[in-house]
Amino acid sequence: MDLITSPAAKNKTKRVERAVETQTKMQHGQCGAEYIDDNGAASTHTGPYYALQSVGTADAILDQSDMQTADGSATNYDNFDADITIPNGSTIFGHFTGISLVSGAVIAYKEC
Repeated sequence: MDLITSPAAKNKTKRVERAVETQTKMQHGQCGAEYIDDNGAASTHTGPYYALQSVGTADAILDQSDMQTADGSATNYDNFDADITIPNGSTIFGHFTGISLVSGAVIAYKEC
Protein backbone atom coordinates (compact mmCIF):
# COMPACT_ATOMS: atom_id res chain seq x y z
CA MET A 1 0.00 0.00 0.00
CA ASP A 2 1.27 3.44 -0.89
CA LEU A 3 1.79 5.68 2.16
CA ILE A 4 0.27 8.69 0.41
CA THR A 5 -2.97 6.89 -0.41
CA SER A 6 -3.32 4.96 2.85
CA PRO A 7 -6.25 5.98 5.10
CA ALA A 8 -3.86 6.98 7.92
CA ALA A 9 -1.88 9.27 5.62
CA LYS A 10 -5.07 10.88 4.31
CA ASN A 11 -6.27 11.62 7.87
CA LYS A 12 -2.94 13.19 8.80
CA THR A 13 -3.05 15.28 5.64
CA LYS A 14 -6.55 16.49 6.50
CA ARG A 15 -5.43 17.50 10.03
CA VAL A 16 -2.51 19.46 8.59
CA GLU A 17 -4.78 21.14 6.05
CA ARG A 18 -7.23 22.16 8.82
CA ALA A 19 -4.38 23.54 10.94
CA VAL A 20 -3.06 25.58 8.01
CA GLU A 21 -6.57 26.85 7.25
CA THR A 22 -7.08 27.93 10.88
CA GLN A 23 -3.69 29.66 10.98
CA THR A 24 -4.46 31.50 7.75
CA LYS A 25 -7.83 32.65 9.10
CA MET A 26 -6.19 33.97 12.28
CA GLN A 27 -3.49 35.81 10.33
CA HIS A 28 -6.16 37.61 8.34
CA GLY A 29 -8.40 38.39 11.33
CA GLN A 30 -11.22 36.13 10.12
CA CYS A 31 -11.82 34.74 13.63
CA GLY A 32 -12.97 38.14 14.83
CA ALA A 33 -11.53 40.92 16.92
CA GLU A 34 -12.48 43.31 19.70
CA TYR A 35 -11.76 47.01 19.90
CA ILE A 36 -10.81 47.70 23.53
CA ASP A 37 -10.37 51.21 24.90
CA ASP A 38 -11.84 51.14 28.42
CA ASN A 39 -8.80 52.58 30.17
CA GLY A 40 -8.88 52.46 33.92
CA ALA A 41 -12.23 50.67 34.01
CA ALA A 42 -10.59 47.77 35.90
CA SER A 43 -12.14 45.18 33.63
CA THR A 44 -10.33 42.19 32.21
CA HIS A 45 -11.34 41.18 28.70
CA THR A 46 -11.38 37.43 28.22
CA GLY A 47 -9.84 35.96 25.07
CA PRO A 48 -8.17 33.94 23.97
CA TYR A 49 -6.43 36.44 21.73
CA TYR A 50 -3.42 35.71 19.55
CA ALA A 51 -2.43 39.30 18.67
CA LEU A 52 -2.85 42.79 20.11
CA GLN A 53 -2.50 45.81 17.83
CA SER A 54 -2.09 49.27 19.35
CA VAL A 55 -4.36 51.78 17.60
CA GLY A 56 -5.37 55.39 18.17
CA THR A 57 -3.21 58.38 18.97
CA ALA A 58 -1.06 56.97 21.80
CA ASP A 59 0.80 53.85 22.88
CA ALA A 60 -1.29 51.12 24.52
CA ILE A 61 -0.26 50.04 27.99
CA LEU A 62 -1.39 46.64 29.29
CA ASP A 63 -1.83 46.18 33.02
CA GLN A 64 0.36 43.16 33.76
CA SER A 65 -1.26 42.57 37.17
CA ASP A 66 -4.62 41.85 35.49
CA MET A 67 -3.30 39.63 32.70
CA GLN A 68 -4.30 35.99 33.01
CA THR A 69 -1.93 33.11 32.54
CA ALA A 70 -2.46 30.66 29.69
CA ASP A 71 -4.43 28.23 31.88
CA GLY A 72 -6.50 31.03 33.46
CA SER A 73 -5.52 29.98 36.99
CA ALA A 74 -3.60 33.12 37.93
CA THR A 75 -4.04 36.80 37.21
CA ASN A 76 -0.47 37.94 36.71
CA TYR A 77 2.65 37.12 34.80
CA ASP A 78 5.43 36.64 37.35
CA ASN A 79 8.16 37.35 34.80
CA PHE A 80 6.87 40.87 34.12
CA ASP A 81 7.54 43.44 36.80
CA ALA A 82 6.16 46.39 34.83
CA ASP A 83 3.18 47.13 32.65
CA ILE A 84 3.64 46.23 28.99
CA THR A 85 3.76 49.10 26.48
CA ILE A 86 2.79 48.44 22.87
CA PRO A 87 4.01 51.34 20.69
CA ASN A 88 1.26 52.97 18.65
CA GLY A 89 0.80 51.13 15.37
CA SER A 90 2.65 48.01 16.56
CA THR A 91 1.35 44.47 17.02
CA ILE A 92 2.47 41.87 19.54
CA PHE A 93 1.73 38.16 19.22
CA GLY A 94 1.20 35.56 21.90
CA HIS A 95 -1.46 33.59 23.72
CA PHE A 96 -3.46 36.07 25.80
CA THR A 97 -6.37 34.61 27.75
CA GLY A 98 -7.19 37.93 29.37
CA ILE A 99 -6.03 41.55 29.08
CA SER A 100 -6.69 44.84 30.82
CA LEU A 101 -5.60 48.30 29.62
CA VAL A 102 -4.05 51.10 31.64
CA SER A 103 -4.21 53.52 28.70
CA GLY A 104 -4.53 53.59 24.93
CA ALA A 105 -6.56 51.33 22.70
CA VAL A 106 -6.01 47.94 21.04
CA ILE A 107 -7.59 45.67 18.52
CA ALA A 108 -7.47 42.21 20.13
CA TYR A 109 -7.55 39.49 17.48
CA LYS A 110 -9.36 36.32 18.60
CA GLU A 111 -8.04 32.81 18.25
CA CYS A 112 -10.18 30.39 16.24
